[in-house]
Amino acid sequence: MGEIRNYMCECGYNAEIFAGAGMRGIDIELIKKFFPEEGKFISENRNLVRRYLLKNAIAECDKCKKIFSVSCLEYNIDGEEKVVFKDCPECQSKVVIHGDKDELACPVCKRRMESDSIG
Repeated sequence: MGEIRNYMCECGYNAEIFAGAGMRGIDIELIKKFFPEEGKFISENRNLVRRYLLKNAIAECDKCKKIFSVSCLEYNIDGEEKVVFKDCPECQSKVVIHGDKDELACPVCKRRMESDSIG
């Protein structure tokens, strides 16, 4: 299930993030739009792929000093878990994935941020 989370820090940093997966998280055509290679592979090898899910993952970019959500594809092929995700939407740098965490460190001051589920 998808969720909207608001992360707030004492320093003033604030981020509203869409995390998790919605009802279209297993739509192979949608997966192909975000991850063309993996979507094609999953579509052509359904007998090998046991599970797949497109979701929004909480990510952090050290270069931009921001927290946001990125498209993430998780799938299982012959018992091995694969995860691919997009790079930073602003600077295209590699990001660190935090998953669906309640507790995150502020990317600016590194203090623990408060979070609320807002939808």
